[in-house]
Amino acid sequence: MAVQPQRRDQEITRRGHAPARPGRRVHASNVVPMWPQSKPKIDLGLRAELSVLGVRAAPPLRRRAAGGAGRPSDDGQWTLDGTPITLPIAADSPWARASDGTLTRAGVKVDIDLGEIARPRFYDRTTADGTRYDQLARLHGTDVLVATTPAGTLPGHLAEVARAAVELDGVRQLVLTSATSTGRDRGARHLARCVAAVRVVLPSLPIQVQTGPPVDLVWIRRLYGAGATAIAIHAESLDDDVRRRCTPGKPVVPMARYEEAWAESVLIFGRNRVCTYLLIGRGEDPDELVAGARRLIAMGVYPFVVPYRPLEGGLAHAVGVPAPSHEIVADVTDRVGRALRNAGMRGADQAAGCAACGACSPLSAVGGDTRCRSAAPRHRTPPPTNARQTPRGVTCVRRVLRVRSPCRPVGGM
Repeated sequence: MAVQPQRRDQEITRRGHAPARPGRRVHASNVVPMWPQSKPKIDLGLRAELSVLGVRAAPPLRRRAAGGAGRPSDDGQWTLDGTPITLPIAADSPWARASDGTLTRAGVKVDIDLGEIARPRFYDRTTADGTRYDQLARLHGTDVLVATTPAGTLPGHLAEVARAAVELDGVRQLVLTSATSTGRDRGARHLARCVAAVRVVLPSLPIQVQTGPPVDLVWIRRLYGAGATAIAIHAESLDDDVRRRCTPGKPVVPMARYEEAWAESVLIFGRNRVCTYLLIGRGEDPDELVAGARRLIAMGVYPFVVPYRPLEGGLAHAVGVPAPSHEIVADVTDRVGRALRNAGMRGADQAAGCAACGACSPLSAVGGDTRCRSAAPRHRTPPPTNARQTPRGVTCVRRVLRVRSPCRPVGGM
Protein backbone atom coordinates (compact mmCIF):
# COMPACT_ATOMS: atom_id res chain seq x y z
CA MET A 1 0.00 0.00 0.00
CA ALA A 2 1.42 3.40 -0.97
CA VAL A 3 2.04 5.94 1.76
CA GLN A 4 -0.19 8.99 1.47
CA PRO A 5 1.58 12.29 0.74
CA GLN A 6 2.52 14.01 3.95
CA ARG A 7 1.73 17.56 5.00
CA ARG A 8 4.53 20.10 5.21
CA ASP A 9 4.58 19.83 9.01
CA GLN A 10 5.14 16.08 8.61
CA GLU A 11 7.88 16.36 6.02
CA ILE A 12 10.39 13.56 6.46
CA THR A 13 12.95 14.51 3.83
CA ARG A 14 16.28 16.08 4.77
CA ARG A 15 17.33 19.34 3.18
CA GLY A 16 20.82 19.19 1.82
CA HIS A 17 20.76 15.60 0.59
CA ALA A 18 21.01 16.65 -3.03
CA PRO A 19 23.66 18.34 -4.72
CA ALA A 20 26.33 19.38 -2.29
CA ARG A 21 30.08 19.63 -2.55
CA PRO A 22 31.94 16.62 -1.11
CA GLY A 23 33.08 17.42 2.40
CA ARG A 24 30.53 20.20 2.83
CA ARG A 25 29.07 20.18 6.34
CA VAL A 26 25.27 20.25 6.57
CA HIS A 27 24.14 21.78 9.86
CA ALA A 28 21.39 20.09 11.90
CA SER A 29 19.21 23.15 11.38
CA ASN A 30 18.66 21.81 7.87
CA VAL A 31 16.76 18.88 9.35
CA VAL A 32 13.06 19.64 9.15
CA PRO A 33 11.47 19.05 12.59
CA MET A 34 8.36 16.89 12.80
CA TRP A 35 6.75 19.24 15.35
CA PRO A 36 7.97 21.66 18.04
CA GLN A 37 10.04 19.90 20.71
CA SER A 38 11.13 20.96 24.16
CA LYS A 39 14.69 19.95 23.24
CA PRO A 40 16.43 19.09 19.94
CA LYS A 41 15.74 15.56 18.71
CA ILE A 42 16.93 13.49 15.80
CA ASP A 43 14.61 13.94 12.82
CA LEU A 44 12.25 11.00 12.25
CA GLY A 45 13.01 10.82 8.53
CA LEU A 46 16.74 10.55 9.17
CA ARG A 47 16.23 8.03 11.97
CA ALA A 48 13.97 5.85 9.81
CA GLU A 49 16.34 5.99 6.85
CA LEU A 50 19.28 4.94 9.00
CA SER A 51 17.24 2.11 10.50
CA VAL A 52 16.47 0.70 7.06
CA LEU A 53 19.60 1.50 5.04
CA GLY A 54 22.15 1.04 7.81
CA VAL A 55 25.66 2.46 7.83
CA ARG A 56 29.04 1.65 6.30
CA ALA A 57 31.22 1.27 9.37
CA ALA A 58 32.83 -1.33 11.62
CA PRO A 59 31.61 -0.83 15.18
CA PRO A 60 33.59 -2.12 18.17
CA LEU A 61 30.35 -3.52 19.61
CA ARG A 62 27.88 -5.45 17.50
CA ARG A 63 25.30 -8.17 17.93
CA ARG A 64 25.38 -10.91 15.36
CA ALA A 65 22.39 -12.91 14.21
CA ALA A 66 21.12 -14.80 17.23
CA GLY A 67 17.86 -15.45 19.01
CA GLY A 68 16.68 -14.10 22.31
CA ALA A 69 16.53 -10.78 24.08
CA GLY A 70 15.16 -8.99 21.09
CA ARG A 71 14.83 -9.40 17.37
CA PRO A 72 17.45 -11.49 15.53
CA SER A 73 19.80 -9.09 13.77
CA ASP A 74 23.32 -8.35 12.63
CA ASP A 75 23.58 -4.81 13.88
CA GLY A 76 26.22 -2.38 14.94
CA GLN A 77 25.68 -0.60 18.23
CA TRP A 78 26.32 3.11 18.39
CA THR A 79 25.18 6.35 19.97
CA LEU A 80 23.50 8.93 17.73
CA ASP A 81 24.20 12.32 19.29
CA GLY A 82 24.49 10.48 22.62
CA THR A 83 21.36 8.32 22.24
CA PRO A 84 21.87 4.54 21.85
CA ILE A 85 20.97 3.20 18.41
CA THR A 86 21.35 -0.12 16.60
CA LEU A 87 21.92 0.07 12.85
CA PRO A 88 22.38 -2.58 10.16
CA ILE A 89 25.94 -2.94 8.91
CA ALA A 90 25.52 -2.39 5.17
CA ALA A 91 28.32 -2.08 2.65
CA ASP A 92 25.99 -0.45 0.09
CA SER A 93 24.49 2.19 2.39
CA PRO A 94 24.86 5.87 1.43
CA TRP A 95 25.45 6.54 5.12
CA ALA A 96 28.96 6.22 6.54
CA ARG A 97 30.94 7.30 9.57
CA ALA A 98 33.70 9.84 9.01
CA SER A 99 37.05 9.64 10.77
CA ASP A 100 35.96 12.38 13.18
CA GLY A 101 32.87 10.40 14.20
CA THR A 102 30.30 12.42 12.26
CA LEU A 103 27.80 10.92 9.86
CA THR A 104 28.15 11.38 6.12
CA ARG A 105 25.58 10.75 3.41
CA ALA A 106 26.97 10.28 -0.09
CA GLY A 107 30.12 12.06 1.01
CA VAL A 108 28.31 15.01 2.60
CA LYS A 109 29.00 15.53 6.30
CA VAL A 110 25.96 15.87 8.55
CA ASP A 111 26.20 17.69 11.85
CA ILE A 112 25.33 14.58 13.88
CA ASP A 113 27.79 12.40 15.78
CA LEU A 114 27.77 8.61 15.49
CA GLY A 115 29.65 7.54 18.58
CA GLU A 116 31.24 4.18 19.28
CA ILE A 117 30.32 2.02 22.26
CA ALA A 118 33.35 0.44 23.85
CA ARG A 119 33.62 -3.27 24.58
CA PRO A 120 32.31 -3.75 28.12
CA ARG A 121 34.77 -4.76 30.81
CA PHE A 122 32.62 -7.54 32.22
CA TYR A 123 33.19 -9.49 28.96
CA ASP A 124 36.70 -10.29 30.19
CA ARG A 125 35.52 -12.26 33.22
CA THR A 126 34.59 -15.91 33.63
CA THR A 127 32.62 -17.94 36.15
CA ALA A 128 34.33 -20.40 38.49
CA ASP A 129 33.69 -23.22 36.00
CA GLY A 130 35.33 -21.28 33.16
CA THR A 131 32.23 -19.97 31.34
CA ARG A 132 32.85 -16.54 29.82
CA TYR A 133 30.47 -13.87 31.04
CA ASP A 134 29.75 -12.76 27.46
CA GLN A 135 28.45 -16.26 26.71
CA LEU A 136 25.81 -15.78 29.39
CA ALA A 137 24.77 -12.18 28.76
CA ARG A 138 25.52 -9.34 26.36
CA LEU A 139 25.44 -5.57 26.45
CA HIS A 140 22.86 -3.81 24.25
CA GLY A 141 23.23 -0.08 23.81
CA THR A 142 25.10 1.64 26.61
CA ASP A 143 23.41 0.31 29.73
CA VAL A 144 21.16 -2.67 28.96
CA LEU A 145 22.19 -6.23 29.82
CA VAL A 146 20.37 -9.00 27.93
CA ALA A 147 20.38 -12.76 28.37
CA THR A 148 18.48 -15.79 27.15
CA THR A 149 17.75 -18.36 29.84
CA PRO A 150 17.70 -21.94 28.54
CA ALA A 151 17.08 -24.62 31.15
CA GLY A 152 20.80 -25.32 31.49
CA THR A 153 21.64 -21.77 32.54
CA LEU A 154 22.42 -21.53 36.24
CA PRO A 155 20.48 -18.65 37.85
CA GLY A 156 23.43 -17.95 40.14
CA HIS A 157 25.68 -17.42 37.12
CA LEU A 158 23.28 -14.87 35.64
CA ALA A 159 23.16 -13.03 38.95
CA GLU A 160 26.97 -13.03 39.05
CA VAL A 161 27.21 -11.57 35.54
CA ALA A 162 24.52 -8.97 36.22
CA ARG A 163 26.26 -7.70 39.33
CA ALA A 164 29.59 -7.43 37.47
CA ALA A 165 27.91 -5.57 34.57
CA VAL A 166 26.39 -3.07 36.99
CA GLU A 167 29.61 -2.54 38.93
CA LEU A 168 32.04 -2.47 36.00
CA ASP A 169 30.01 -0.98 33.15
CA GLY A 170 27.16 0.97 34.70
CA VAL A 171 24.35 -1.28 33.46
CA ARG A 172 20.97 0.11 34.55
CA GLN A 173 18.46 -2.47 33.32
CA LEU A 174 18.29 -6.18 32.58
CA VAL A 175 16.28 -8.10 29.95
CA LEU A 176 15.82 -11.84 30.50
CA THR A 177 14.28 -13.91 27.70
CA SER A 178 12.96 -17.43 28.10
CA ALA A 179 14.30 -20.02 25.69
CA THR A 180 11.84 -21.48 23.17
CA SER A 181 9.61 -23.92 25.02
CA THR A 182 6.47 -25.91 24.26
CA GLY A 183 5.67 -26.37 27.95
CA ARG A 184 2.54 -24.91 29.49
CA ASP A 185 4.70 -22.29 31.20
CA ARG A 186 6.56 -21.38 27.95
CA GLY A 187 9.82 -21.34 29.89
CA ALA A 188 8.52 -18.98 32.61
CA ARG A 189 9.34 -21.41 35.46
CA HIS A 190 13.09 -21.21 34.86
CA LEU A 191 12.83 -17.53 33.96
CA ALA A 192 11.29 -16.82 37.38
CA ARG A 193 14.17 -18.62 39.09
CA CYS A 194 16.66 -16.45 37.21
CA VAL A 195 14.80 -13.25 38.14
CA ALA A 196 14.73 -14.26 41.80
CA ALA A 197 18.47 -14.99 41.79
CA VAL A 198 19.29 -11.57 40.35
CA ARG A 199 16.98 -9.88 42.87
CA VAL A 200 19.06 -11.31 45.73
CA VAL A 201 22.20 -9.44 44.63
CA LEU A 202 20.60 -6.47 42.82
CA PRO A 203 17.33 -5.66 44.61
CA SER A 204 16.70 -2.36 42.75
CA LEU A 205 17.77 -3.21 39.18
CA PRO A 206 14.80 -2.93 36.75
CA ILE A 207 14.20 -6.30 35.04
CA GLN A 208 12.05 -7.01 32.01
CA VAL A 209 11.12 -10.62 31.28
CA GLN A 210 10.32 -11.75 27.73
CA THR A 211 8.33 -14.93 27.22
CA GLY A 212 5.64 -16.50 25.08
CA PRO A 213 2.00 -16.46 26.20
CA PRO A 214 1.81 -19.26 28.80
CA VAL A 215 -1.06 -21.71 28.74
CA ASP A 216 -1.26 -21.34 32.52
CA LEU A 217 -1.61 -17.59 33.07
CA VAL A 218 -0.59 -18.02 36.71
CA TRP A 219 3.03 -17.88 35.47
CA ILE A 220 2.61 -14.20 34.69
CA ARG A 221 1.80 -13.59 38.36
CA ARG A 222 4.76 -15.76 39.40
CA LEU A 223 7.17 -13.79 37.21
CA TYR A 224 5.96 -10.61 38.89
CA GLY A 225 6.25 -12.23 42.30
CA ALA A 226 9.85 -13.27 41.53
CA GLY A 227 10.74 -9.60 41.08
CA ALA A 228 10.20 -8.72 37.41
CA THR A 229 9.52 -5.03 36.77
CA ALA A 230 8.01 -5.32 33.28
CA ILE A 231 7.06 -8.02 30.80
CA ALA A 232 7.18 -8.42 27.02
CA ILE A 233 5.12 -10.95 25.08
CA HIS A 234 6.15 -10.48 21.46
CA ALA A 235 3.64 -11.23 18.71
CA GLU A 236 5.79 -9.62 15.97
CA SER A 237 2.68 -9.23 13.80
CA LEU A 238 -1.09 -8.94 14.27
CA ASP A 239 -1.70 -10.13 10.71
CA ASP A 240 -2.40 -13.87 10.61
CA ASP A 241 -1.15 -14.25 7.03
CA VAL A 242 2.17 -12.60 7.92
CA ARG A 243 2.44 -14.77 11.02
CA ARG A 244 1.98 -17.91 8.96
CA ARG A 245 4.55 -16.90 6.36
CA CYS A 246 7.20 -15.18 8.45
CA THR A 247 7.09 -16.21 12.11
CA PRO A 248 8.13 -19.84 12.64
CA GLY A 249 6.35 -21.37 15.62
CA LYS A 250 4.17 -18.37 16.47
CA PRO A 251 1.14 -19.26 14.28
CA VAL A 252 0.54 -22.40 16.33
CA VAL A 253 -0.30 -20.08 19.24
CA PRO A 254 -3.65 -18.46 18.43
CA MET A 255 -3.89 -14.69 18.68
CA ALA A 256 -6.56 -15.14 21.36
CA ARG A 257 -3.85 -16.62 23.60
CA TYR A 258 -1.77 -13.47 23.14
CA GLU A 259 -4.80 -11.32 23.97
CA GLU A 260 -5.39 -13.22 27.20
CA ALA A 261 -1.72 -13.00 28.19
CA TRP A 262 -1.52 -9.27 27.46
CA ALA A 263 -4.68 -8.56 29.44
CA GLU A 264 -3.48 -10.62 32.40
CA SER A 265 -0.06 -8.95 32.25
CA VAL A 266 -1.62 -5.47 32.40
CA LEU A 267 -3.69 -6.55 35.40
CA ILE A 268 -0.59 -7.85 37.19
CA PHE A 269 2.21 -5.48 36.11
CA GLY A 270 0.13 -2.40 35.42
CA ARG A 271 -0.56 -0.18 32.44
CA ASN A 272 2.50 0.58 30.29
CA ARG A 273 4.56 -2.15 31.94
CA VAL A 274 3.68 -4.60 29.15
CA CYS A 275 5.28 -4.51 25.70
CA THR A 276 5.09 -6.34 22.38
CA TYR A 277 7.27 -6.15 19.27
CA LEU A 278 5.52 -5.29 16.01
CA LEU A 279 7.69 -5.48 12.89
CA ILE A 280 7.04 -3.07 10.00
CA GLY A 281 7.35 -4.21 6.42
CA ARG A 282 6.67 -7.92 6.04
CA GLY A 283 3.50 -7.53 4.01
CA GLU A 284 0.97 -6.18 6.50
CA ASP A 285 -1.21 -3.21 5.58
CA PRO A 286 0.30 -0.13 7.28
CA ASP A 287 -3.13 1.26 8.20
CA GLU A 288 -4.16 -2.04 9.80
CA LEU A 289 -0.85 -2.25 11.66
CA VAL A 290 -1.43 1.22 13.13
CA ALA A 291 -5.04 0.35 14.01
CA GLY A 292 -3.85 -2.77 15.82
CA ALA A 293 -1.21 -0.75 17.66
CA ARG A 294 -3.90 1.69 18.83
CA ARG A 295 -5.98 -1.18 20.18
CA LEU A 296 -2.95 -2.42 22.11
CA ILE A 297 -2.43 1.07 23.53
CA ALA A 298 -6.07 1.10 24.67
CA MET A 299 -5.28 -2.06 26.63
CA GLY A 300 -2.23 -0.50 28.25
CA VAL A 301 0.24 -2.49 26.11
CA TYR A 302 3.16 -0.63 24.51
CA PRO A 303 3.46 -1.54 20.77
CA PHE A 304 7.18 -1.33 20.04
CA VAL A 305 7.22 -0.85 16.27
CA VAL A 306 10.50 -1.75 14.58
CA PRO A 307 11.45 -1.97 10.89
CA TYR A 308 11.91 -5.49 9.56
CA ARG A 309 15.46 -6.13 8.37
CA PRO A 310 16.10 -9.05 6.02
CA LEU A 311 18.34 -11.55 7.77
CA GLU A 312 19.95 -14.40 5.89
CA GLY A 313 18.55 -17.64 7.27
CA GLY A 314 15.35 -15.98 8.49
CA LEU A 315 11.99 -17.22 7.25
CA ALA A 316 10.85 -13.84 5.89
CA HIS A 317 14.12 -13.51 3.96
CA ALA A 318 13.72 -17.06 2.63
CA VAL A 319 10.30 -16.28 1.13
CA GLY A 320 11.66 -13.12 -0.50
CA VAL A 321 10.32 -10.36 1.74
CA PRO A 322 12.41 -7.21 1.04
CA ALA A 323 13.19 -4.49 3.54
CA PRO A 324 10.45 -1.84 3.84
CA SER A 325 10.91 1.65 2.48
CA HIS A 326 12.05 4.16 5.06
CA GLU A 327 9.07 6.35 4.10
CA ILE A 328 6.64 3.63 5.25
CA VAL A 329 8.68 3.09 8.42
CA ALA A 330 8.54 6.80 9.18
CA ASP A 331 4.80 7.01 8.45
CA VAL A 332 3.86 4.06 10.68
CA THR A 333 6.23 5.15 13.44
CA ASP A 334 4.87 8.70 13.36
CA ARG A 335 1.25 7.58 13.75
CA VAL A 336 1.99 5.03 16.48
CA GLY A 337 4.19 7.54 18.30
CA ARG A 338 1.41 10.12 18.27
CA ALA A 339 -1.05 7.57 19.66
CA LEU A 340 1.40 6.70 22.45
CA ARG A 341 1.88 10.37 23.31
CA ASN A 342 -1.86 11.00 23.36
CA ALA A 343 -2.24 8.06 25.77
CA GLY A 344 0.57 9.34 27.98
CA MET A 345 2.64 6.19 27.45
CA ARG A 346 6.41 6.71 27.42
CA GLY A 347 8.94 3.99 26.80
CA ALA A 348 10.96 5.24 29.76
CA ASP A 349 8.09 4.38 32.09
CA GLN A 350 8.52 0.70 31.25
CA ALA A 351 11.73 0.96 33.35
CA ALA A 352 13.36 -1.97 31.53
CA GLY A 353 13.23 -3.67 28.14
CA CYS A 354 12.91 -2.74 24.49
CA ALA A 355 10.75 0.36 24.89
CA ALA A 356 12.83 1.68 27.80
CA CYS A 357 16.02 1.24 25.75
CA GLY A 358 14.60 2.44 22.42
CA ALA A 359 17.76 1.73 20.40
CA CYS A 360 16.09 -0.51 17.79
CA SER A 361 13.14 1.72 16.89
CA PRO A 362 12.71 5.19 15.36
CA LEU A 363 10.04 5.80 18.04
CA SER A 364 12.76 7.64 19.96
CA ALA A 365 12.46 10.43 17.37
CA VAL A 366 8.71 10.90 17.81
CA GLY A 367 8.66 12.89 21.04
CA GLY A 368 8.78 11.85 24.67
CA ASP A 369 11.83 10.56 26.52
CA THR A 370 12.27 6.91 25.58
CA ARG A 371 15.33 6.42 27.73
CA CYS A 372 15.13 5.12 31.29
CA ARG A 373 17.12 7.54 33.44
CA SER A 374 16.91 5.84 36.83
CA ALA A 375 17.89 2.39 38.01
CA ALA A 376 15.20 2.43 40.70
CA PRO A 377 11.89 0.92 39.60
CA ARG A 378 8.71 2.70 40.52
CA HIS A 379 6.59 1.37 43.39
CA ARG A 380 5.43 -2.14 42.59
CA THR A 381 1.72 -2.54 43.35
CA PRO A 382 0.98 -6.03 44.74
CA PRO A 383 -0.75 -8.14 42.08
CA PRO A 384 -4.49 -8.69 42.42
CA THR A 385 -5.56 -11.86 44.15
CA ASN A 386 -8.64 -12.20 41.95
CA ALA A 387 -10.27 -10.58 38.94
CA ARG A 388 -12.11 -8.02 41.08
CA GLN A 389 -8.97 -6.64 42.71
CA THR A 390 -7.00 -4.84 40.03
CA PRO A 391 -4.02 -2.47 40.28
CA ARG A 392 -4.96 1.17 40.30
CA GLY A 393 -5.35 2.62 36.82
CA VAL A 394 -6.17 -0.59 34.94
CA THR A 395 -9.65 -1.39 36.23
CA CYS A 396 -11.12 -0.90 32.75
CA VAL A 397 -9.04 -3.55 30.98
CA ARG A 398 -11.64 -6.33 31.18
CA ARG A 399 -14.31 -3.94 29.95
CA VAL A 400 -12.12 -2.88 26.99
CA LEU A 401 -11.63 -6.51 26.02
CA ARG A 402 -15.35 -7.29 26.19
CA VAL A 403 -16.55 -4.28 24.27
CA ARG A 404 -13.80 -3.61 21.75
CA SER A 405 -11.88 -6.89 21.48
CA PRO A 406 -8.77 -4.69 21.12
CA CYS A 407 -6.32 -7.23 19.83
CA ARG A 408 -8.33 -9.05 17.21
CA PRO A 409 -5.99 -10.02 14.31
CA VAL A 410 -6.03 -7.16 11.84
CA GLY A 411 -5.76 -9.05 8.59
CA GLY A 412 -5.15 -12.24 6.69
CA MET A 413 -8.14 -14.25 7.95
